[in-house]
Amino acid sequence: MSPFSSLSPEKTPFLIEEGYQPGCIGWVVGMHGRVYVGEQQWNARFEQIVGRELITFFEQYDAAKDRFWMLSVRDAFAASITIVGESDTLARIRFFVADPKVVGQGFGHALLDQAMQYCAMEQKDVYLTTVKGLDAARHLYEQAGFRLMSEHEDRSWGSVQIEQRWELKHARE
Repeated sequence: MSPFSSLSPEKTPFLIEEGYQPGCIGWVVGMHGRVYVGEQQWNARFEQIVGRELITFFEQYDAAKDRFWMLSVRDAFAASITIVGESDTLARIRFFVADPKVVGQGFGHALLDQAMQYCAMEQKDVYLTTVKGLDAARHLYEQAGFRLMSEHEDRSWGSVQIEQRWELKHARE
């Protein structure tokens, strides 16, 4: 039985933990595969690249500019997000994924809020890339203040999708 099978509509307790957690790399890669290769019909190359790039993120992790969070519900991973510090003033959101069984419960919103609080505190502008058609994610980005900056057709993952770049600028003194 899934730890998410009996989530009630009211607020379910959750925990956001920063930094590496045992099993998190496999979970993040596997969930990307399940969501995007499974649901979006992308090819296995996508999951392979997620795996390589997530491992590289941890190998090059710099606590002065990077962050990684896992959200757990009932002691089971439910969502992840990273901030990759690209410079003193720019960061990128990566590996933001949630188990489809918890989408719509507010957990993605909580995790994105955690990441945005860090970026605001560090006064970093933030960008992310995603694809058109992920409406729940788009809603989160718009609520957080992101603006759609560009779109282009992409065929990298075995099907045609519209890749988007979203940005959020933080005011600096």
